[in-house]
Amino acid sequence: MTLSLRIEELSLIRLPSATDEGSTVVVRQRLGSGRTLERTGRVAGLVDRLDPQTRRAEVLVIVDQPLDGPDGLPLLPGSSVEGLIQGRRIPDAVRIPRSAVYDGATVWVVSPEGTLERRRLETVWGDDDALYVRGGVEAGERLVTSPLIAPVEGTQVEVLGGSE
Repeated sequence: MTLSLRIEELSLIRLPSATDEGSTVVVRQRLGSGRTLERTGRVAGLVDRLDPQTRRAEVLVIVDQPLDGPDGLPLLPGSSVEGLIQGRRIPDAVRIPRSAVYDGATVWVVSPEGTLERRRLETVWGDDDALYVRGGVEAGERLVTSPLIAPVEGTQVEVLGGSE
């Protein structure tokens, strides 16, 4: 089977080589009535063209035991599936909840002096819930997660609910 990825995501997965297996993939097929089939596989390679309609890259995934699994049901050829690909580690990346991000690439942090500081993010990767960044914030800094109305840099703030 093939899975579609954004081109920039290719650098985050392991393609097979002489010394390395491809990334592990969990493939899920939703059956309805809340049931889901799940199988494990590996990225076997890159399809040598972009999808002509979406301009996305396609990776070939080989699934272990697609026709029989513990649930007794097969992954049907041609069915719609979701793939969760185990990516490479991103050294020094910090996870930022999307709810704390303004304008797609800005966050507010509380400085050691207790004032607001605006930071521009250098995003490495993102999903529906979070951005993973290498620049803009450091691990351990106090990120503002409450909604802000017209924030002004340098404004003195009070942190409620502990030191986190």
